[in-house]
Amino acid sequence: DRAALSELYTPEAYELFRRLDFKNLLPRFEGRGGHSLSEPSYVRVEDFRQAEEIFAKAAGAAAAGFALLADQETLGMALSLSAEKNYFIPAEGFLSGAYLEEAAGRILNGAGKLCVFDLKTILKHVEPERKGQFFDAGIAAYLLNPLKAVYSYEDIAKEFLQLSLPSPEEIFGSSRLPAVSAMDPDAAARWSVLTAWTAREAAAPMEDRLRQLRMEELF
Repeated sequence: DRAALSELYTPEAYELFRRLDFKNLLPRFEGRGGHSLSEPSYVRVEDFRQAEEIFAKAAGAAAAGFALLADQETLGMALSLSAEKNYFIPAEGFLSGAYLEEAAGRILNGAGKLCVFDLKTILKHVEPERKGQFFDAGIAAYLLNPLKAVYSYEDIAKEFLQLSLPSPEEIFGSSRLPAVSAMDPDAAARWSVLTAWTAREAAAPMEDRLRQLRMEELF
C-alpha cells in the first residue's frame, strides 16, 4: 500500500529534519500532524505598574535572562526570571524606549547574575552604575568552540540544553536576520524572549563546561 501523504508531518519527521538542518522545511510542520514548535511561553506586558513589578523582581533575582531589542533606539525588552516566567515589554506609551533603558540600568545594577547574548551591544544603550556579575552566552560559546562563526540561541539550546527551539529563520521567515526596526513586532518579541530564556537556562551547563576545561578565568 502507498503511504498516505497526510502522515508526512509527524514529530519524528520534524526532529529528523532539525538534525539534518532542513530549516526551510520546518515551518511546514507548524500546526500539522499534531506538532507544534517547542518554545517557552511568555507574557506581553504593556501595563506600567505590572512592568515595574517585573523590573523589581528582575533586579532582585539571583539570576535573570535579559535581551534588549534595540538598534538606533530601544524598541523592547525581554526578561526571563525562571523557566516559566518570561516577559516581553514593548516600548509603548509610558514605557518608552528611554524608560526601558533606565529600567534596564536598574536591573543590571541589581540582579545577582544577568545572563545575556552580546553584552557589548547592550552596553551601547545602558550604562550600569556598577559592574555586576554578567554571563555572556555568546562569549562562552566562542571560548568553547572558537571555530564557529555564529552562535545563536538555537545552537546553544541544542548543544547545552538538548532542546530544539525555533530558529531565527523560522521565526522571521528569512535566512538573514532583519534589522530590528524592520522586524515584525510579534516575531521580534518571540526572538527576544528566546534569546533571554536560553541565556539564563544555558548559563549553568556552559559554566560547568568552562570549569571542566579550566577556562573559567578567561571568561
